Amino acid sequence: MGKRIGALCMALLLWMSFSVVGFAQETPVTQARDGVVRIIGEDANGRLYHSGSGFAVGVPGQKVDTFVTNNHVIAPFSKVYVVLDYVGEGGTWIEASVLKTWASQSPDLAILSIQTPVDAWTPLPLMSASALEPTQDVYALGFPGVADVLSDNAQQRVPSTKEDVTITKGIVSKTKISYNNTDTIQTDVEINGGNSGGPLITEDGYVVGINTVGIQNQAGATFGVNGAIYVDYAMAALEELGIDYSTAPTTPVSDTPETASSQAPASSQQGAAQPVVESPSRGGSSWVMVGGVGAVLAVVLVGGAVAVSRRKKAPAGPNQNSPVSKTLPVRSSELCLKGVSGPFAQRSFPIQEGVTIGRDPARCGIVFPGEAPGVSALHCEIRKEGSQFTITDLGSTYGTFFMDGAKLSPHVPYPLKPGQQFYLGDTQNCFQVLL
Repeated sequence: MGKRIGALCMALLLWMSFSVVGFAQETPVTQARDGVVRIIGEDANGRLYHSGSGFAVGVPGQKVDTFVTNNHVIAPFSKVYVVLDYVGEGGTWIEASVLKTWASQSPDLAILSIQTPVDAWTPLPLMSASALEPTQDVYALGFPGVADVLSDNAQQRVPSTKEDVTITKGIVSKTKISYNNTDTIQTDVEINGGNSGGPLITEDGYVVGINTVGIQNQAGATFGVNGAIYVDYAMAALEELGIDYSTAPTTPVSDTPETASSQAPASSQQGAAQPVVESPSRGGSSWVMVGGVGAVLAVVLVGGAVAVSRRKKAPAGPNQNSPVSKTLPVRSSELCLKGVSGPFAQRSFPIQEGVTIGRDPARCGIVFPGEAPGVSALHCEIRKEGSQFTITDLGSTYGTFFMDGAKLSPHVPYPLKPGQQFYLGDTQNCFQVLL
């Protein structure tokens, strides 16, 4: 009898477990995918590029027209779109205008707006990063380019629906470091090119940071050391623009900085660390912007109450359109060079098939001024060979170098990988590779 009762109890437990699984609901983290967007950039020639990720902000229950991303995600492009479903033939996305950004890219933040609010996304609640604790679980949500490679027909379609959002998990390694004179959360959450531009979230679905940078070695391998700038900068910018947004119930809106124009919401500018990205590689490693194919986290509040900052809505920008269908092929694997130091510092150059760099304007696509130290008239060349980009020194006087000090042999092509830095003759003429 006892065995029979035990068997019945076991069967009941199994039935209950299957029932629970069958009726399991989404978590705040998985529901946060409703607020994440892929961002596409369009250059002056009409070519499209998967640039990064972003997330929606606003009032719960209302349509969305405002998005947050990194400035470096949108900087190289003449037009920017948020994607409704996927990029490719028949795909639909919406042109956005820039409400606010910072020319200095400090903070590396941009607020975007579309003309006609839509209900395709859910606005995500924001929480001051000052509430974080070391070892706290956090999640990154976005559209890393490496995940696109796993999709069939990745060259024709770039999947961009809620179900296509990639989720990675980690912990808060340090609650605050200074990166580019900006308060930044250090995490071990895995992010890659394409994740840039949106928030890091807690397990309760609150956005606390915007994934921006990561550490990679010269071979492109990651170290689990990544940075997300404080979402407090976005909160302050939204306040300044008069845009409504939701916050975590325990985070008073008054705790956000008075102005997002300040360089850091919680630390003095005096004694702030210099931007790591400006420094030479340390031990064969370097900070890289995870954009060009950028980083995003999004959070959505499930259930509970939210606080809402009520402000008069800022007027829409002039370059906004209603949803439109686009059939231009996206170039999700194109290269972008970002100036790290020298005359092109903080400037980005999308590279389609190749470019020559030097001082001769008749032969070079990226032209240095005549007084640039160490740069020859025809110095080096970037070329696309199949799906691989290479760099070749063209017999320059002072040489072309990777940041680990390795000098390129003249007229020999070397492969370029995401995150690599190289310089022309002098470390003051440094570029970084973004893919």
